Amino acid sequence: MICLLLRYQVESLWEVDGAVYCVLDEQLPLTNWQAMVEIVRARFPKRLLPNMLYEDARLARGPFHAVVCDCFYALLGYLDAYMRGRDSAGNEAMQFQEILRTHLQ
Repeated sequence: MICLLLRYQVESLWEVDGAVYCVLDEQLPLTNWQAMVEIVRARFPKRLLPNMLYEDARLARGPFHAVVCDCFYALLGYLDAYMRGRDSAGNEAMQFQEILRTHLQ
């Protein structure tokens, strides 16, 4: 019996943030506003979301729709990308102004 030992170099395409995002993305379907806010807090830890998003009776009385979650996640993703493009003094990079013009006006 002949055994060959082969070595392969495998380049990891995952960064830690990307792997966490994928795990969070593979969640059970959400059924309420509070669960959505908790997922958003985990996915975007630098964005502070108040509990009033699900505690305020005016907001909480509306029906929960997964489509709203998808849109909310997408908009927060754009906001997160825009905010990461700021330097330590809070100045925005030119390329991130396009995000503002396209998605957040």
